[in-house]
Amino acid sequence: LLEELDSIEEKEAFDVAMFTNPDYVASRSFLTKFLRADRYDIPKTAKRLVKYWDRKVQLFGTERSFRPLELHDLKHEDMAAILLGGIRRLPADDLSGRPIIMSYRKFWDNRPSHMESNLRLLWYVVHDSIEEDIAQTSGLVWLMKNDMLMGTVSRMPLEHVLDVRDALPVRCAGVHWFLPNYWVQHMFEHMLAYASPEIRARIRLYTTNDTKTHLEKLEEFGIVRDSVPAEFGGSLVDNYLEWITFLLEDGPNYYSGVEDMDEESSDES
Repeated sequence: LLEELDSIEEKEAFDVAMFTNPDYVASRSFLTKFLRADRYDIPKTAKRLVKYWDRKVQLFGTERSFRPLELHDLKHEDMAAILLGGIRRLPADDLSGRPIIMSYRKFWDNRPSHMESNLRLLWYVVHDSIEEDIAQTSGLVWLMKNDMLMGTVSRMPLEHVLDVRDALPVRCAGVHWFLPNYWVQHMFEHMLAYASPEIRARIRLYTTNDTKTHLEKLEEFGIVRDSVPAEFGGSLVDNYLEWITFLLEDGPNYYSGVEDMDEESSDES
């Protein structure tokens, strides 16, 4: 893998990472995550690594990038996105033990100037979830919901999809998208038209409000009601705020400015 990386000329961020912290960047445990994500396809893995370091430096800067990603590596302006919990790992896995990540657009920090905050949060949540071997070998499960009207937010961040596909060391075991708006539905229909049967089988769009049918379909994929949060019609008890407050040792310092978020959002929209 390192030989393949040496053959790539344009990889400035990777080269800086290797120079800054080679014990981490070239460690077996770190590289294995990328190899598993691309099923040990060396050329694909090398390209993913280059893209990963380019994107990580772009999102987090050089001071925070060249070490394992932690919650405190997110920026101060990202705290609203963290506290809202629109992107988070759920405290229950599917029946195969694979982690479940929830993304509910209604609870993102939807201020136009803060869309990147949601992207950095996604990176943290994914990194936190792929520390377990089963997540690396069997993939992550995604529960996604976007019941907001077109025009309610500035844009659908395609970067989320591209980073998961091209940069982050992650496999997608299944994507379940509830109430996609027209843009999302059109995007996925276009992507699936060129996808393999294996990929198409892993993506499901739920276009109605029939919660009972949704839960029955999810159970067919090994996601039982007790693993589904209330926002999706399930019965999972998720003490997310208690957990995130425990992680944020600095406590109230991270909350400053969050109370004015709604006012700022209305001013920018």
